[in-house]
Amino acid sequence: MKMFKTLAVVSALVVSANAFAASSGQLLITGTVAETTYLSLTATGTDPLENVDQTLNVDDIVNGAATQLSFANIMHEISNSTAGYKITLSSVNAGELQGPGTSKVKYSLDYTSAKIGISNCALTADCTASSGALTAKTSSAVSVNVKATSTAAEIAALQSGVYSDTVTVTIEAL
Repeated sequence: MKMFKTLAVVSALVVSANAFAASSGQLLITGTVAETTYLSLTATGTDPLENVDQTLNVDDIVNGAATQLSFANIMHEISNSTAGYKITLSSVNAGELQGPGTSKVKYSLDYTSAKIGISNCALTADCTASSGALTAKTSSAVSVNVKATSTAAEIAALQSGVYSDTVTVTIEAL
């Protein structure tokens, strides 16, 4: 009788297990790709650095006023944000190279990449441009050029000395 009860329980388990068996099943696999948006900035002719100090001869900027003078290359402008990204250029001195006393040289910047174009940015206010939506991760080389925009009279009155400004280039996912 004891053997009969054991056999009945084992038989019930086998029947029960077969009732839930299937010939196929699904396994859900998910993963997340983190958003990546960054710049790697280098001054022309230098190694990649996070912050770049670029020294130019102000005479080169002034005398090259009709042409753009290359002073920095963004080696990588990278984003995988599907909504795209935006670039913002801002200046500590509102687009002026500050010199001795009240001497200053006004200038503008051009920022050019495969996805973004900012021309004649005077930097009196932030200059911003957006890439638009992206269908794939983008990585493009960028050039940044400077051109003096001071008048001939302002340039003729420049004092000798060091002239400087700090420009911040920011990339932000949309």
